Amino acid sequence: MYTASRFHRDAARGRVLLMPDWEGMNSGWAQEIGRLYSQTCDAEVIVTDHYGQHRPHPGFDEAAYINQQLYRDTERSRSIFRGMVAALQAHWQASGPLVVVGFCSGGAFSFETGRSGAAVDAVFCVHGDPRTIDPIDQPGDYPVFTVVHGEIDPFVPQSSLDAFAEEMRAHRIRWNLHIISDAKHSFTRFDNRRSGYGIAYSKRAEIETRHLVAAQILSLIEANATR
Repeated sequence: MYTASRFHRDAARGRVLLMPDWEGMNSGWAQEIGRLYSQTCDAEVIVTDHYGQHRPHPGFDEAAYINQQLYRDTERSRSIFRGMVAALQAHWQASGPLVVVGFCSGGAFSFETGRSGAAVDAVFCVHGDPRTIDPIDQPGDYPVFTVVHGEIDPFVPQSSLDAFAEEMRAHRIRWNLHIISDAKHSFTRFDNRRSGYGIAYSKRAEIETRHLVAAQILSLIEANATR
């Protein structure tokens, strides 16, 4: 069983599924970022993770082990995240586009959700690694993939960005790469206590990312209206 938090707005124009970083949905940061995305995107937001009710606060080493297993077994990870999207369908109160936004490890899992065939309209990988060991190998009806990357993030190498772009181009999948100048890794973590080499909060980058998601929702609404 998984747990989730909901941030609802009357007459919300879209839905955002947030996948936090390694700490999961129960950190103070995850709850606050859910509230901010609901406000900025005028959307219903559900914040969840894959750790389950029996593991509400995983430690760093435990989370790293769990996540590494999922990185290496894409069949299993895609099944988990596809199932998560399906299980949440009955819980949404709003309608409109469904956008998955993940941060760090959650960003990688947001993209695996997009690769899984889950019924989502767009996926965002925010200061996460967009590369996969099992790239898409056939055309299909995939969501829009967007990477939001800090220019001076040393933990996501250029080779990962290049591999992602090659994967998208190979099957003419809609994709975006947004690089934010002077931003380091974990630039959305306004509670970050580990600022230093390669890691730092950037208020400008965090706000810009929220507005990118809001713009994607509006773009999807307009595109659907003209079909």
